Amino acid sequence: MLLSSSRRLSDLASLFLAGFQQQVGTVRLERPASDVQMLVDGDLALLARVMGRGRKGLQWRCWQNRHCLVVPRSWSRLPGFRDAVLDCPLPVALRASGGSAVIHGPHMLNVSLAWQVGEEDGIGIPEGYARLAAPMVATLVGLGVPASLGPVPGAHCDGAFNLVQDGRKLAGTAALVRPAGPMRGLLLHANLALMPMDGDLDVIAGFERRLGRPADYQADAHISLAGALRAVVGG
Repeated sequence: MLLSSSRRLSDLASLFLAGFQQQVGTVRLERPASDVQMLVDGDLALLARVMGRGRKGLQWRCWQNRHCLVVPRSWSRLPGFRDAVLDCPLPVALRASGGSAVIHGPHMLNVSLAWQVGEEDGIGIPEGYARLAAPMVATLVGLGVPASLGPVPGAHCDGAFNLVQDGRKLAGTAALVRPAGPMRGLLLHANLALMPMDGDLDVIAGFERRLGRPADYQADAHISLAGALRAVVGG
């Protein structure tokens, strides 16, 4: 599949979404809004809706945000957090899940899954990640991009459930679990890079260093969907 350098971000998002919907059904793409925190909090609203049904089930969400930095809410209690926010060149939003800092923006596509299961099902975060990743991997493979799950040394917000293409991080993931009597709700989300944005990694590393965290990230540990598609054509 030939990807010209002039392809718009919206085309990349639509390209991925078309294949993704073949895997999970119709999902509306939420475009960036003015309030970055509101869109991040939309994941918690999604989880609340699914858990409010009182039965097992799941719902998907695909969305984009304005250019911002998103960090775990627990970081807001760290010494120096306020100063780090004031020094950050991007708006900072807080999310309920763990991990570390990530970038949102029109050049990123967020895929979220809220899934309510029974306690007796024995489904936890690893199974949730597998459920989140399966249709994403299938979509990427359908685009000619071989993808798998695994860690990527040198990548920001690294974890065992990154979406990886040729040893480089294409998307990161994060999750949380909310118990509710005989049920539990899982919220899982992935942050897929559509195109690279100069300076994003510097923003992440600078913010984390202000909090005393090691942030020796490598740009070549990451790849975008645009880059992966170019690599397929070039290969």
